Amino acid sequence: MASKQRKRRRKRRAVKKAPPLPPVSAQAEEEKARTRGRRSAKGWRACLFGIGLLCALWTALAVSLPPTVLRSDVLEMKDLKPEMELTGTVRNVVDFGAFVDIGVHEDGLVHISQIGEKYVKHPGEVLKVGDIVRVKVLEVDQKRGRISLTMRGVKQPAQL
Repeated sequence: MASKQRKRRRKRRAVKKAPPLPPVSAQAEEEKARTRGRRSAKGWRACLFGIGLLCALWTALAVSLPPTVLRSDVLEMKDLKPEMELTGTVRNVVDFGAFVDIGVHEDGLVHISQIGEKYVKHPGEVLKVGDIVRVKVLEVDQKRGRISLTMRGVKQPAQL
């Protein structure tokens, strides 16, 4: 019984008190009284302004991209056949390749090894978002929704 009491006393002694709060400035007191405990309106307005800018930039980017040249006979993934040549627009460039919009619901991937005849260190060296490229379909996996494309052996629009 006595040992339990000793443990409790030790625990009480071990708990340290928090340091005292610094004195509040007069300006902070005035702000608190003026807003009556509410958060400042500047914060959420600035946040909305930032979100608005991001939305405007995204819209400008999407509008500035050239439209994809669509073929009337290719509307869905099931219409794609291997060795079919298509024209598409580069939508995203990543470390492992580039995603190209060829007019179906899914963008096709041109792997970094399939971008050019020569060695490419990074796809950004050869391609950029918005480029119009000619690609050839390598493989269509409808089950997983993937389209594999290549730019090897295909004449590009700039070379035509």
